[in-house]
Amino acid sequence: VAIADAPRPSAKAAVTKLRERGVEVAMLTGDNEGTAKRIASELGIEIVLADVLPGQKADKVKELQAQGKRVGMVGDGVNDAPALTQAVGFAIGAGTDVPMESADVVLMRSDPYDIVGAIELSRATLRKMHQNLFWAVAYNVVAFPMAAGVFYPLVVSPEVAALAMSGSSALVAVNALLLKRTRLEGIDRGGFCLVSEHWAHLIGVGPLLLLLGLCIGMHFFMHGGHGGHGSGSDENGPPPGGGREPGDHRH
Repeated sequence: VAIADAPRPSAKAAVTKLRERGVEVAMLTGDNEGTAKRIASELGIEIVLADVLPGQKADKVKELQAQGKRVGMVGDGVNDAPALTQAVGFAIGAGTDVPMESADVVLMRSDPYDIVGAIELSRATLRKMHQNLFWAVAYNVVAFPMAAGVFYPLVVSPEVAALAMSGSSALVAVNALLLKRTRLEGIDRGGFCLVSEHWAHLIGVGPLLLLLGLCIGMHFFMHGGHGGHGSGSDENGPPPGGGREPGDHRH
């Protein structure tokens, strides 16, 4: 009778997706080196740290961090808790309470493939933060000189400034809500996302262009009809007869 550890069905696909995204995958286990290498070869994992005692897992994470690497740790046992705390921890939902309390992320479906979705969600969130930060800075860089008259005669009136300020808050919120439409590998396989990664960058710049167009349109709408021709106090010109009043018979 032979007994062997079997990886989870989605583990190999998760490792493949992570490597496609530039994530280096390592196995940290207390099993003997032969068993660890056999499982690692099945999953496509090149870095194997075997025969690691429970108290040494956190030290192994520190060694990887000392090499300048950002380390994420996936575990489900009590012995994994110190390492989960040291790294960015991903706890398996079917595990014990201690690792779930120690980890930063809990995989409720206990599916390793959800790690791919969690990383995609974090990257999409960071991308949204960068977009909104760029938007806010660019808005102020353009709006303040316009309000100060640097681009005269293109000047922002108080009414337009108030409208643009309210619109900027709304557009930032809308851009953040578009995060819900990000396709997440693993968490939402075959999901409803309609926005690709290429369009995500355009979406971040879109609100800025929309607000600039709104400011320019409102400016010309409110000030376009204020121009005049000629000068003088009487728009109809002097009365006929050289400006004399009726009945004036001076010679």
